[in-house]
Amino acid sequence: PHAFPFIVPPFIYVLKNKDFSFKLRIFALLMVIIGGLMVFYTESTGALVILLFSIIMSLIITESSLKKNIIRLVLLGVIALLFLNTQTLISVLDFFGAETETMAYYGKIEDARTMLETGRTVGEVAGRQELHNMSLTAFLNHPLLGTNTGSDIGGHAYFMDRAGLLGLVGFIPLFLFFYNQIKITYENLPNSIRMYYLIGVASCIILGFQKNMSGFEYWLYLFFLLPALCLLIGCKLNESL
Repeated sequence: PHAFPFIVPPFIYVLKNKDFSFKLRIFALLMVIIGGLMVFYTESTGALVILLFSIIMSLIITESSLKKNIIRLVLLGVIALLFLNTQTLISVLDFFGAETETMAYYGKIEDARTMLETGRTVGEVAGRQELHNMSLTAFLNHPLLGTNTGSDIGGHAYFMDRAGLLGLVGFIPLFLFFYNQIKITYENLPNSIRMYYLIGVASCIILGFQKNMSGFEYWLYLFFLLPALCLLIGCKLNESL
């Protein structure tokens, strides 16, 4: 279920669009709730953060142009920065820490709280940062051909690991493969759902900088389930109009 956040945006699109039937919108709501609970109870902090990102972004954007949505997001980001401060974030972490005291989230919340208070990374956060730095260092030391030694990379961030292991010679073809697959899919989607597709893609990219997405599940969601859902929803919308 770690990849479930990738397909949340199309369901949110159905929820927001009143042209769909009531039954279909209820089904979309149930899918988001059930999938969200699955992600929550796996106790994967990265997947949960991406799920929240996917939901919030899908609720914020509209069916208007990409440019207008970018302006909207920038303005909301500026407003958030004006009102958010360290103490507010600590209060939020305290609330979630109290609610998840018996779960794996608690340790990471405490680590994040310590980081905000002291400016130092500790615990699992520090360990994760060290693994990411290993991959980054491997890439900087061998930018062209990569290190070609698995023990030199952290193994906990898909894109940084591949850059460190393969260098530009291997990473550029991988990037072009992703880019062309996403571009082809985007161009064949109805305009109204394209932004939601991009949020699903962005969720994958962000998670790829947090986790080593080596399993088949991630690519099944990104290259099949997400495009299929977007196309199916586009067809259903045309039928209802």
